[in-house]
Amino acid sequence: MIDMRHKPPHLPQMSAPFDIVVSELEREGIKYKKGLCDPDDLEPSQGFTFCDAKHIKQKPIWVGGEDDDTNAILDGHHTWVSALSSERPVEYIKVFLKPKDACRLLNKIQDIYEYKQQIRVEEIVTQSRNINDRNDPQRDKPIEDDWLSEIESLNDEVLDENKDKPKNKESVVGYRNKDINENSVIGNFFSLTPEVGYDKYEIEFDNLLNTSTLGIQFFDGQVPTDVLAKIWFPYINFEIIANKHGVDPINIKNRCITEKARKMGFDGIKYGDSLVQGIK
Repeated sequence: MIDMRHKPPHLPQMSAPFDIVVSELEREGIKYKKGLCDPDDLEPSQGFTFCDAKHIKQKPIWVGGEDDDTNAILDGHHTWVSALSSERPVEYIKVFLKPKDACRLLNKIQDIYEYKQQIRVEEIVTQSRNINDRNDPQRDKPIEDDWLSEIESLNDEVLDENKDKPKNKESVVGYRNKDINENSVIGNFFSLTPEVGYDKYEIEFDNLLNTSTLGIQFFDGQVPTDVLAKIWFPYINFEIIANKHGVDPINIKNRCITEKARKMGFDGIKYGDSLVQGIK
């Protein structure tokens, strides 16, 4: 039976990327598992939440319990209600701790993530302001170049790891409904499946990065570059930067991905079976 209790303040609000949370769980030696289950098998930790199931963004539910019989929802009650109302399985991630201990740990991971994220955002914005306030040639640079260089500097350790790796020459057939833009700072994107009204292109890459080699999977509704940006730049809040500079977050993500791939020596990125980005 579901009662109408208010939401307990100790329940976590998880926004940290899955990979970061899982790496912290593994570092602390905490057992976890991910899977699908019947929503009736989960136990709410707060009062029933009324919502319009059609407008709920589906994401995995965080669950806690020491054994297979305890499945207390820690975060994701709206998603759970949506699954109940539509009678469909729900994706979950279970932390094998007592629910309160699992909440404590997830809150700690989330707090550290938010702290690191905010520190990096402040560093980027501060550096960008300093450059544009000085009376030197840097003042005339587009502001996005300033935050771009700062974001890149936070992830330079990845570049050295790629220097001695063999090149991945590959031919790809892609489809595009616009002319090729030779001057695009983010290259050109091609669909990997034929589309009505799209022209066919045969593209030769000297060193193509295939995201499957990174263990990345894409699901329906996900924007491939958004997924890669979260992995390559896990502590960057692109929305905050985009709001400050009046640009679309996906444009910032695409630009950062492109510049990083170029520095790593790649001339293209293949996102699963759906998309390829040429960055020659």
